[in-house]
Amino acid sequence: MTFRKILTLLIPLFSLNLLGQKSDSIASKVSEQFLFSRKNSLNFEAFGHGLYYSFSYERILINDYHFRLALQLGVAVYPYPDQIDIWVPVSINYVRPIGAKRKHHIEIGLGHVLRYDQVYNGYIRNPWQTFITAKVGYRYQKPSGRWIFKMLFTPFYEYDRKNFSSTPVPKSFHNIIDGNGFPSGALSIGYTF
Repeated sequence: MTFRKILTLLIPLFSLNLLGQKSDSIASKVSEQFLFSRKNSLNFEAFGHGLYYSFSYERILINDYHFRLALQLGVAVYPYPDQIDIWVPVSINYVRPIGAKRKHHIEIGLGHVLRYDQVYNGYIRNPWQTFITAKVGYRYQKPSGRWIFKMLFTPFYEYDRKNFSSTPVPKSFHNIIDGNGFPSGALSIGYTF
């Protein structure tokens, strides 16, 4: 008999706990005000993974109170009189808010840059090069704000560089560096929508 009485009292208590977990609770509303209200952004980046500049689109994939994950796709085009140089950086970025108001963030990312470099007279045998990229830095973005500002350290490493003795050295990235790696930095401004 006592077991039935205890069970009869416990079942309604567990049911009340399950029914009490509403998505519009006070704790939920407080955490929602610190989430990014807009998940898309267009960015202009000076230097960084586009070498001198790039335009990019960013989409927030995971928008959690402590954890944000973004996918970014960019492009930079450098037309010269005798060649064209196109950079396409792609990265996945972890954005960690710091501070009480959640407008300051640390951004860490890994990515890849596809580079197409074609001399019009056709001397380059393989116009495609690829880079592994990384980024770490500061991001300023208010949860409900429209603007994003970033200062980033953006190194990259070309892992499949091909040098041919018959290939002339074009006006390109390889005139700037010696070797396969390059430390770089970036300043970025973006607008969310």
